[in-house]
Amino acid sequence: AGSVDFTIDLDCWIHLISGTGTPEAGGVSFLELLDAIRKVSELNIVGADVNELAPMLDPSGVSTATACKVVRELLLAVAK
Repeated sequence: AGSVDFTIDLDCWIHLISGTGTPEAGGVSFLELLDAIRKVSELNIVGADVNELAPMLDPSGVSTATACKVVRELLLAVAK
């Protein structure tokens, strides 16, 4: 199998976080995203990033905390 670069755009969660610069209608649930992370982590991931966080649009800090959780879950999945 080849190498994979994995990108997660946080704007897929506009119904869960408000701190994103390019909101998209609809989106996935947190559990759906975790499932996708776990499935993709079975591949040979050589790079990954999480983008589209705009903390200044969410003064509550929920978006930043959620983005940190996504990065944590991604690192844990890849480290297995």
